[in-house]
Amino acid sequence: MPPQPRALVFLPLLALFACEQSALEPMDPAGGIACQALKPLADRQVLVPEKTHYAYYTPDRSFLLLQTRGNPDRLIRVDLPSGDTRTVIDALTLVEPLGTSGSFLLLGTGDDASEVEVYDGTQVRPLFSGSCPWRSTPDGTRLYLDGSCVGEADSLAVIDVATGTSKIVAHHAVMGPLAITPNGQWIAYQTGDSYSNHNRTLVVVDVAGNAYTIALAQDVSLVEFADNDLLVFQTTDPADFPGDIRGHHPGSGDTSFLIAAKRDPGFGFPCYSHQFSPDRTRVLAVQGPAPYSIYSIPLRGGDPQLLVEDWHGPSSVEQPFAFDAQSKYAVFQSQGEGEPPLYPLSVVDLQGSKPKELSPDAWFAMTPSTSSVLIVESDNGRQTSRLRLTDLPTGRDRLTYASNADLAYPTVLRGDQAVLFAELDGDTRRVRFLSAKHPQSVLLGEWNDSTCRGCSPMPVQADPTACFTVVNTDKAGNPGTRLVLLPE
Repeated sequence: MPPQPRALVFLPLLALFACEQSALEPMDPAGGIACQALKPLADRQVLVPEKTHYAYYTPDRSFLLLQTRGNPDRLIRVDLPSGDTRTVIDALTLVEPLGTSGSFLLLGTGDDASEVEVYDGTQVRPLFSGSCPWRSTPDGTRLYLDGSCVGEADSLAVIDVATGTSKIVAHHAVMGPLAITPNGQWIAYQTGDSYSNHNRTLVVVDVAGNAYTIALAQDVSLVEFADNDLLVFQTTDPADFPGDIRGHHPGSGDTSFLIAAKRDPGFGFPCYSHQFSPDRTRVLAVQGPAPYSIYSIPLRGGDPQLLVEDWHGPSSVEQPFAFDAQSKYAVFQSQGEGEPPLYPLSVVDLQGSKPKELSPDAWFAMTPSTSSVLIVESDNGRQTSRLRLTDLPTGRDRLTYASNADLAYPTVLRGDQAVLFAELDGDTRRVRFLSAKHPQSVLLGEWNDSTCRGCSPMPVQADPTACFTVVNTDKAGNPGTRLVLLPE
């Protein structure tokens, strides 16, 4: 992993996509409580007397969960808008939201930290035990997993989250991650040798439990659904180089078709996951050997398009390139020479223009709504940082913020018109809100983390409708966690 400039930390891109909202609405589109109904709760000194390590939000604003650090550690439910609290579990646990259902998986519970439970908003119930690949449907109603975690090895199982009942849907061992279509109707995964891609093929299963294998999908290394009707996978050649990229239409049986042929040593993703365009028509790929080239590959017919030549990608960076939200541009990070190296950030459009540099040294995250990119720069010599929300078609900065502290956890909100982020200044944490109406930023909260045992900085998040966030407070005589409405 290349050395990151100071302490830049980004939320996963999925978290950025979850935070889009065009404006503060009087009512949540999902029919939840009005944002302004939370004002009396925001006027309180604290929600709970402990500092929060992580917060989890529900789509309808009906409640939130706070993972607090104290004696004991607790997962606390806070009802909205009343502010009534109750302890869900007296433990520090990993919490995973289950799609859009408003339920949450609690991972690593029990005396031996091997239990997985679900909190459905009313109670905690056991689901399965053990460590195995799993994935929920987008609506969070079903959980697919390695059957060994429900007592049936060499199989794929499904758990109905509402009832906790499980059944086996395919008698093929699960090797690697599971892929599920956006509508939750198809599941795909690798099966075969647990040690080598060379003896693996694909299993495709429908929601009714009808399973079949794709015999031509040999030596599979990566699997993902580009859309409800298109499965994309990549083969591995005998020398372990990435091979052909192929497609399969779910339900078509033992068939597949060529999307992009192997070149020497081939199109591939040597250390990256698939990067699909938001309109699900293209995927970014790399051709080697070094210096590499970046291609945009159409998924439904057409020739690969060369975007970038002589590319020196940063080693071991999970997402060094990405499409913009409107599938018109690709932003990519490179690794320069020198020690420590610089990481230039550039953009290229999909119409064949030459790449343009956006920053000589930066880290980035794509915005969820427009052709924009969130850029964070750091000058280690001057101990300064700068955040930029940059329009890709024009190259102009729509929002900027400079600081003498590290900038972390930037989240783009409200149709890419605002940014929520944190400043990390030693042990001091400050949460700020930036928008065109508030170009100097609004300070939402400030606290010191030096007394929090075993704590990493609390990620800054907004609820999915961009109504509010939670912050910690050190106010004398009344420390804890506060709810703060985001400025209009």
